[in-house]
Amino acid sequence: MKKRDSFDKKFERFLKSDDGKICFVEQDGKLWFVYQEIVTIPTKHHASSWKTYKANGIVPDDVVAQGVGAVKKYAQQKVNAEIKKQKATDKKWEEFERNPNTPISVTYGGVLLEGRIISAEDTTIKVRLEKPAKYQGESFVIYGFASAVAGHKRFKKLGEFTDNALETARGLLVEIYKQKKHELENKEVLDLAKKLNREKK
Repeated sequence: MKKRDSFDKKFERFLKSDDGKICFVEQDGKLWFVYQEIVTIPTKHHASSWKTYKANGIVPDDVVAQGVGAVKKYAQQKVNAEIKKQKATDKKWEEFERNPNTPISVTYGGVLLEGRIISAEDTTIKVRLEKPAKYQGESFVIYGFASAVAGHKRFKKLGEFTDNALETARGLLVEIYKQKKHELENKEVLDLAKKLNREKK
């Protein structure tokens, strides 16, 4: 199998028109099989999102010599094995993103804030402030196009966040704390404003 990052340039013109089908192309006198499968995934924070699975490889000369049926069978088996492996890897990522359960802490204004990253789904990082208990809350940030352009990634590898992601998560703990502290210290005024606004309606 060729590496996935070398796939597009060589076979791009075939992928655009035959998504989800195995195509056969000649390259340097050899017969290649080419496959791409695009799967749409649910998203809360983006207009659309998808995952792409790809496979390609050279059909051995001895298989080619056996005819069309043998070639199709060989290509299908190779594609099935490669896509199965890619989807198994993606499933592990999805499970981690759904529940990373990664402890984080930071000291702000002399107060130790403790919490955890509770989700990394849909290109986000979501955290929960757990201690001090009276300031508990949740918040998230989206790692979108701007983050990608800046080179900011969420993961080093499966199960491990980057330093930037952990620093971002700690920053969210501070923001939650500041917001909850403000709400508690100004509860009477905030409640009065809400009451007056309801009466105005």
